[in-house]
Amino acid sequence: MKREAGILAALAAERRRADEFEQSLSWRITAPLRILSKAIRGSRPVAPAVDMDALLARLPDTEVLPPPILDDGDAIRRAEWASNLQTYSGYVPDDLSLLTKYTDETVLPEPGFIVDFAGVRTRTSAVWEAAKIFDGHRLPLPIPGDFHAETVEWIGLLKAVDAARDRFVMMELGAGFGPWVVAGGVAARFKGIKNIKLYAVEGDALHCDLMREHFSDNGFDQAEHSILCAAVGVEDGTASWPKPGHDASNSHYNLRPVTDGADYMGRDFVEMVTVQMLAFDGLLKNEPVWDLIHIDIQGHEVDICRAAIDSLNSRVRHIVVGTHSRKIDGDLLDLMKSAGWLLLNEKPARFHFDVAAPTLEAMTFLDGTQVWRNPRLS
Repeated sequence: MKREAGILAALAAERRRADEFEQSLSWRITAPLRILSKAIRGSRPVAPAVDMDALLARLPDTEVLPPPILDDGDAIRRAEWASNLQTYSGYVPDDLSLLTKYTDETVLPEPGFIVDFAGVRTRTSAVWEAAKIFDGHRLPLPIPGDFHAETVEWIGLLKAVDAARDRFVMMELGAGFGPWVVAGGVAARFKGIKNIKLYAVEGDALHCDLMREHFSDNGFDQAEHSILCAAVGVEDGTASWPKPGHDASNSHYNLRPVTDGADYMGRDFVEMVTVQMLAFDGLLKNEPVWDLIHIDIQGHEVDICRAAIDSLNSRVRHIVVGTHSRKIDGDLLDLMKSAGWLLLNEKPARFHFDVAAPTLEAMTFLDGTQVWRNPRLS
């Protein structure tokens, strides 16, 4: 009875923390950073000494953290326990073995960079302000996430890499500075794959510049890969794109083409630029087979997948999709199931209802993730 009472007490505590969690719109950036900060403070010494108390003091004073994580093994054990309490973890405990399988501890931390568990080096100048506190440090396993993503998204990426054979071909749409396409390439290289081809498509010119640096910083010759500075749509054409400030790392992320002069988040932009728009279906025809397509285009994911479904069915082995509303969650599930794809992992978008929000996507404070496998090409 005492054990059951303890579990109930733990569940109640989790629920209270979840309620507080839901009330804080700042979670989108700050809570993963706070969890990661606590993990670094308690982890084995793989980075220079960090005054984590000072770093945490710079973040909002909302305690949503579990007890300190002692090491990566402890992180996995805690995640297995927590998966029984979380409504939507997005993965099963067995999935976590992929994180340790693709851990590369040979890449050392250095000033000016954030190094993740897989050995991906990210320039601190490329990330948003709240993530800059991890400059010069190596991060632990991304459980329940790291500075830019949740566990489920990492698992989706690594499932595609793990299934690849002698060649790895990947494209990231809405790439920003290219975190996923470069991480895919790094993981494939760590696996021993030599024939790697990476494509990245991003509508913002300043982010494209950051992405070129990110490729080079991680050992990928831009001449051997394809970085396309363009928006992605149902068909070829042009689009109006918000022009950010001079500092791309601190300017708006979460951009997409503006229609009828209105931004989907209700933001005001002083200046717009015209950018090329590339049809998703046409992009897919650049390769006979793709191991992974990562899609994060702020709300048009179902539209482009529906328009390119025949090419997806015949050319793509895996997709990882960032979803930006509950409606998109359901519409994408319906589309891909009807097309015969198999859902490997999913976690729905989280939102706060706001009657004044201009779109459903504007209510979303944490993107969802869906990971799909194509049985025709497995």
